[in-house]
Amino acid sequence: MITHRICKEFPKEPLIGAFYGTEPSLIVQDQEIIKLMTTKDFYFFNSREVANYTEKEIFTQNLFFTHGDKWKVIRQNLTPLFTSAKMKNMYYLIKKCARTNEIISFFKKLLIGVYENRQYKPSKRNDFVDLVLNLKENQFVTGDSITNLKTGEGKKVHLELNDDMLISQCVMFFVAGYETAATKLSFTLYELAKNEKTQLKTIAVVDEYLHRHEGKIEFVYIQSSAPSPGSWLKITHYRQACI
Repeated sequence: MITHRICKEFPKEPLIGAFYGTEPSLIVQDQEIIKLMTTKDFYFFNSREVANYTEKEIFTQNLFFTHGDKWKVIRQNLTPLFTSAKMKNMYYLIKKCARTNEIISFFKKLLIGVYENRQYKPSKRNDFVDLVLNLKENQFVTGDSITNLKTGEGKKVHLELNDDMLISQCVMFFVAGYETAATKLSFTLYELAKNEKTQLKTIAVVDEYLHRHEGKIEFVYIQSSAPSPGSWLKITHYRQACI
């Protein structure tokens, strides 16, 4: 909200100087500059922040806080988790978790317990825990160096894995999966609350979807959903995600 107020005060400025605590930072508003930062010049902007405490805490050793080669290698080795097939296989777990209100407070105890129950060996469930255990078995992960973006070389980097780093990734996945969805839903509901016509249209879209699929919300339906013949409703991929 603070950043939002700063941007509203200087709506036409492409760049705004600010402070993140005691460290100087830059707020970028220009779309072309943002595009450059995330593509051509990503080598120079590959982290959200650079601080000397990220290596000292378990929760700050994940993708959200790391940078440079460590970020690049971790991301490269976690990316296989997000293939369409993996997401489809885990969908039943997501449905099951959505029906419970239990909150896990102590991630370290929980995850080590999971590892022990599986005897530190991957199972046939093909889920996130299996991916982590596969990485743990190898003791090291290998990936491309962030410097390749600048030099074009094929330099490889090897990172030694330990329990703290693996636990940190698990916490990050939980927080990222929860916080991003909660934030998106909050803003979506806020906009719906301001626009009654959009509310009614959204209700109609959801009702038609549920009617066509007998009230079931299944992964395959969400991915392949299409409007019924002659219907004026068009279910986009974004609306499918919201449903």
